[in-house]
Amino acid sequence: MTDGTLLGVQRSKRFLDTLTTVARTDLGYLLEARDALALVHRGRRTHHIQDPTVTLNWADGVLA
Repeated sequence: MTDGTLLGVQRSKRFLDTLTTVARTDLGYLLEARDALALVHRGRRTHHIQDPTVTLNWADGVLA
């Protein structure tokens, strides 16, 4: 991974607290998986690189 943020040395603390620190440093989210007993990290990059859900055309006044 070349576009991540390095955390450096971490103090010993609870595992979930460490995962939360990772998610916050990356400006991402730590979520529960919907289909499994697992945690999911959705990083900053996945928020910026995705196809648009709604397209607005102000000239024609049309929502697509």
